[in-house]
Amino acid sequence: MGSPNESASWVPPPLSMLEINDCTSGTDWVAALIRSSDNSSMLDIPTQLTTAYLRSMIPQNWTSQPSKKDLVDWSYELLDEQAGSLDPEYVSWRKQLTEFPLKGCGQDISLFFATMYFIVLAATRVGIIKTASNRSSRRKCTARIIESFQESINTFLDAALIFAASMLGAALVRYASMIRSPLENYSAYELIGSVFMSAFSIFPALMLQAVSDGPRTHFIRHFLWFAVISFTIAVDVLYRKRYDELKDSYDSSHASQQQNITIEAARSGWGICEDTQIRKGIEHTLTGGHILLALNLVWWLYYLVLAAIPSRWKTAWNSRSRRWVIRWDWRTSLRIANGSLCFAVACSFIGLFHRYRNSIHTLTSESDKDSDWQFGQVLALATWVPVGVDFLAILFCKPLLSYATPPLRYCTDSVVDGPEKGMSGKISSHYRVVANIETEEKGETFQVEGIQDNSRSNLNV
Repeated sequence: MGSPNESASWVPPPLSMLEINDCTSGTDWVAALIRSSDNSSMLDIPTQLTTAYLRSMIPQNWTSQPSKKDLVDWSYELLDEQAGSLDPEYVSWRKQLTEFPLKGCGQDISLFFATMYFIVLAATRVGIIKTASNRSSRRKCTARIIESFQESINTFLDAALIFAASMLGAALVRYASMIRSPLENYSAYELIGSVFMSAFSIFPALMLQAVSDGPRTHFIRHFLWFAVISFTIAVDVLYRKRYDELKDSYDSSHASQQQNITIEAARSGWGICEDTQIRKGIEHTLTGGHILLALNLVWWLYYLVLAAIPSRWKTAWNSRSRRWVIRWDWRTSLRIANGSLCFAVACSFIGLFHRYRNSIHTLTSESDKDSDWQFGQVLALATWVPVGVDFLAILFCKPLLSYATPPLRYCTDSVVDGPEKGMSGKISSHYRVVANIETEEKGETFQVEGIQDNSRSNLNV
């Protein structure tokens, strides 16, 4: 929304009412006109000088004051007054400036749920929240809630990785269109915004990965992370090359020698219809975010190499004699510290881009109330809908009498808890989930025992 003294439907005063009494802005504008390649055209004059000159000529008692976008429109109306209309390409480009829903409530809610998962599971890992150690107390409300978080996080993490890959793919498409159509007009908002919010979408996934269980490191998880990493590198390379080229062109004083109205219009939207200080802050924040993502790449490479090492080599390494043993669980502490840092960076990303988007809408006198719930935001919310289904299935499933018969090794009680029942609903009737006594005290994993034609098979989930 615009400020109170600006009108979204501003009407310029007639030429007969203009007050030409500001010598400073008038002298600057005339000097730029004299230096231009064509002394009868305003095309070569920097748009900032033209808008400042026009604003100085508006009567103080006029009905309302214009926004910067209104002044840009007015300058092109004066340019094209004989034709009676604006250049259609400029009108189309100006309308598209604020039509990119790169950030909205959908991503806010997704970050909130990722933060909630991270806090609960991190507190459980460090012992702040203690899970029950016997079968009877596990039916208590607190233990059931913790189990719901523990057993649904993998669904959330997979969905978050898919969403991050989708956002990165959209940014790649945006920059690929620049390569295919280099003469099209692009705003800084859409170019840096697509890269900025696609990078943001990775941090909730990193927060979830920091507190997720180790056994879920199968091929699909590695493939999703590989896709996210590959897309991130490709987007960063295109961003550093194409965005910097356009920024240097539009921000340079030498760029005003263009003779095309659409090029000058694009420059006006690039530099005027935005807060340049916030944009520079976004550029620096994005660089810092990419550095943090590069550091997290070390973790992925470590686990990838670990998964590729033969089991017999791991067994030989773990069974070696040690002179001293580190009792401090430094890996867990480092993962939680990394997740906390990712949370802080994600908050700075989304807060800064919220300011940037609001500045765009303020300067263009546009409302953003209709842009929050478009396709991208619905997709962001879709990442946690399956998570909610799993969470509620585990939380509210009532205990049922066990139908297990020998030779099931781990089903020793006559009652099966809600988590087992809730997770059993995700697999076929040939299998059922029972608690793994070996890790039950830690409350970290479940083991699946299969029953089909009196045969058994073990699966880790």
